[in-house]
Amino acid sequence: MGFLKLVGAAGALISLLAAVWTVRVLNTAPLASQIPAKHLTLADGRNLCYHSQGNPSNPHLIIYIHGTPSSRLESVGTSEEVLNELGFYMVSMDKPGYGQSHPDVSRTLKSFTDDVVALTDHLGVSKFFVVASSGGGPYGWACIKYLPDRVRGLLTISAAGPVDKLSAEEWAATGQPGFAMVKRLEASSALAAGAIRAMKTGLYRFASTDLGSKLLYHLVVKAAVANNHRSMADADEKCLQRFPEYRAVVVPEGLIQESAAVLALDIVLGMGTWPFNVSSIPPEVGASVHIWHGTGDKAVPYLQAHKFHDMLPSAHLHIVPDGGHFAYYVCNLVNQRKALSDLLKYARL
Repeated sequence: MGFLKLVGAAGALISLLAAVWTVRVLNTAPLASQIPAKHLTLADGRNLCYHSQGNPSNPHLIIYIHGTPSSRLESVGTSEEVLNELGFYMVSMDKPGYGQSHPDVSRTLKSFTDDVVALTDHLGVSKFFVVASSGGGPYGWACIKYLPDRVRGLLTISAAGPVDKLSAEEWAATGQPGFAMVKRLEASSALAAGAIRAMKTGLYRFASTDLGSKLLYHLVVKAAVANNHRSMADADEKCLQRFPEYRAVVVPEGLIQESAAVLALDIVLGMGTWPFNVSSIPPEVGASVHIWHGTGDKAVPYLQAHKFHDMLPSAHLHIVPDGGHFAYYVCNLVNQRKALSDLLKYARL
């Protein structure tokens, strides 16, 4: 019974991720088929797929890191007009295993930054900004941590973080009782904590097999994406209602490899224990970090943004009342323009 409960909890987690990390779009966004995909062969032979927005001659490069599950197309939620107005050239990459980028089963938060370096070297740019959304947040933090001599500034949009940074009471207060229940069970006894760890490990190993990856994809992930509207913040749902044709574009592109293993690894890396502490980032580097989050977010509790800011008080914290998970950025050009212009205002390097 315990294992079945864990499977259910994992399914709920994937459903939650799929529900709100679906699509970021504006009315000027082209359909997926109209956005040319570009490719880079990495040193280990993997393909990295990306696309670009804004005028390539603009002086400031942004690397955009999408959520989970999603794809490089997520960045079309950033206005081309705003990018050009501020002098940005945005390049959005498929994370390994999403869209048309080859998977990397040995991926870590740190090794991901090697892909970012390879891409920016390919583009001929040594210093750049990073914008990271929701499930891309952990990778954005890794960039500012491991590439301080190259990253001029970081903008996080409803960034996910380690589950253990929030208490059971805090998880319960955010309307996500599943996480609260697991936290309370883990704290109840060493035996319970050990059993939960063992079940999590077993489930992750199963998801990492070819059979498990395909089975969980078809039984859990597809159903979660199909029912994403059921657990979406009102602000996000209203945002997508304006652009219904895009609901089926960004995530399906990200999931064309039909792999639950990629999602499982993303969850472990992004929501498990990180190999670094945000508090270890120097204050002068933190001053170039901008943390945005909406209080109405039903995917990643906005309390997570406060936790990040507590660890790095030199960063700039922006909490948007009833902002949802992405609507406050995608469907509010005032916020979007401020978020991007602040990158320039507080830029390093």
